[in-house]
Amino acid sequence: DTAAPFERQPRAVGMYSFAQSAEIRNLTLTDSSITSMLSNDVPAATLIASASPDTILDNITVAGDVIGEDFTGGIVGTLSDFDSTGFDGSVLWQDIAYTGVVQSPGTSGGILGMVYVNVEQSELTMQDVQSHGTILDSSLSGGIIGGAMSDAAISLRNANSDMNSTVTCSDGAGGLIGVTAVGTVAIEDSA
Repeated sequence: DTAAPFERQPRAVGMYSFAQSAEIRNLTLTDSSITSMLSNDVPAATLIASASPDTILDNITVAGDVIGEDFTGGIVGTLSDFDSTGFDGSVLWQDIAYTGVVQSPGTSGGILGMVYVNVEQSELTMQDVQSHGTILDSSLSGGIIGGAMSDAAISLRNANSDMNSTVTCSDGAGGLIGVTAVGTVAIEDSA
């Protein structure tokens, strides 16, 4: 018996499957298209499918569409450490804009699909972010963040979204955040 090449399934689908300790600044993507037909629990996004907490995003503009099965975001699919046990510290994402269609039967967000943070001292701050377009077929959706299963603090500052959802989300929908479980949320100057 010999193993076939490429036997291992990818665990994330995006321009970058994984970003760890990455710094992405001053980037514009137009006419982007990402399609993932992989199983549930596989994140998908136009830019980064799965980002570690020390990933820096600054001055990012993306126009395009993404289709995933779960944890699907316009720009980032999931924010978590790679073994899903959470992270300790804080992260700031700023000056981010997404325009397009996010489609997934699972959890979807205009900017970020899902946050996994299991340390109470952690904080995610998204500042000067906006999303425009449509979320299709999602069971859980948010204009900025689809879901946050988190003990951390999440802060949205000057976050704006006019993402439309074309179906009734069975597990929850929110203009900015679809659902949060534990943790705290602070929203300033946002709509």
